[in-house]
Amino acid sequence: MNLTVPGCVGRLHLDGGGSPNWATAEVQSTGPNTCWLAFWQRNTVSGGKTSQGVKVDPYSSGGAGSAYYHDSTHQVAISISNGVQEAGSNWYN
Repeated sequence: MNLTVPGCVGRLHLDGGGSPNWATAEVQSTGPNTCWLAFWQRNTVSGGKTSQGVKVDPYSSGGAGSAYYHDSTHQVAISISNGVQEAGSNWYN
């Protein structure tokens, strides 16, 4: 699943590491700007939410430091920003 704002592409992989229940995320700067990625996990039962962030320099890319588990009660999502515009994905089980 890809998410874009001008100069930035965020990618959410629901089968990160070859496992169908682990998600990974990455962000790429395709333009002359810095890009930010937030990678989210929430528990739909307890309401708990965790996140991690990645900042990449112009024309570079980077990935989240760890994967998040997702199943019937755990959902994952990403949001990205180019410093001016932001976009967020849906939540995925």
